[in-house]
Amino acid sequence: METNPLPLELSIRTGVNQRLESENSSNNQGHSNSSNISGPEREDDYAALLKAVRSGDAEQEHIVEELVNMISEHDLAMLNEGGTALHWTTISGNRRMAECLIRKNKNVLSIRNCRNELPVSLALGFGHTELARYLYSQTPIHDLEEDQGCHGASLLNRCFYNGDLDMALDLMKRCPSLAFALDHQSPHVYPLEVLAYNSTNAFELSGKGMVFWKQWIYNHCIHVSLDRAVDQFRLNIQNLGEEKNIGSGFKRLYEMKLEQAQFRQLMILMCQESQRNRHDRNIITRAVIGAIKRGNFEFVCHIVKANPDVLMWADVDERKSIFHWVILYRQHRIFSLICNSKKKNALLNSIDKSDNIILHMAGKVI
Repeated sequence: METNPLPLELSIRTGVNQRLESENSSNNQGHSNSSNISGPEREDDYAALLKAVRSGDAEQEHIVEELVNMISEHDLAMLNEGGTALHWTTISGNRRMAECLIRKNKNVLSIRNCRNELPVSLALGFGHTELARYLYSQTPIHDLEEDQGCHGASLLNRCFYNGDLDMALDLMKRCPSLAFALDHQSPHVYPLEVLAYNSTNAFELSGKGMVFWKQWIYNHCIHVSLDRAVDQFRLNIQNLGEEKNIGSGFKRLYEMKLEQAQFRQLMILMCQESQRNRHDRNIITRAVIGAIKRGNFEFVCHIVKANPDVLMWADVDERKSIFHWVILYRQHRIFSLICNSKKKNALLNSIDKSDNIILHMAGKVI
């Protein structure tokens, strides 16, 4: 039983067929091919292409291929209502359509839309992870470097928000300076600060609420090892057989452990970069204070190891030292870390903008 085409498909297909008939007629009369077709017909082709890619419908994929063959590389790079055809494809999330556009003109990967967004960041922002991974593999790394604007920082932050940590690791390995690059898509947020906030749960919730035997397996039997390449991970589960035999419960334990390992490696990479960017102490201080507020012991520990002097730094607004914030938010683990520091005596005597000492912080209720 034949099905009637959808209105969108019918309208696009009709336009394509009319165009093909026109081209065939021109060719039979000795005229040149579609590259010399007049402007209005090109505009109709592009309008039909935009309609198809915006739908994201799998049934439109073959029509997109036909239309792309009719349109020049230059026309594919045109902005329409603030974006190229690839931008609209990333919003709808159809990977095959995106592949078709990129095959015709790979330069569209580097074109920004009216909001200054690259296609790869836009895809991740709309939650199309598979498409974003493909676009990331095709996007020139030069477009994501810090000196090219906020694009790399924006992509890195969206990786954190979406939990795509392997992509974040690869990007940090290739562009380490992004840790201190401002993301203009967010309100003055740096990736180092986002990492301090988003990594908290990975360490805080691991192992909590588990029955004894799951806790024991998590602590002693599941090991996630990082290979020399920071984005390569290996599962090593002792006495539990091959990975394919792992049940869903064990898989979840492994995923939790893997997430910890990925966040830990990201912290190491960013802390290494912080040693080379000591002039960005305000960014580091804000990130540490954010981690203290959320009880992110792991992050503070890595930062302090990389930059011991951070304990003596104070925030710009209230002039509170790191120790002030630790006391104020009652973070006992971080407190113990600082008490083991050689700087503890100096910290005990520090005062903030309002002449508050450590004891004043202990008496405050937040």
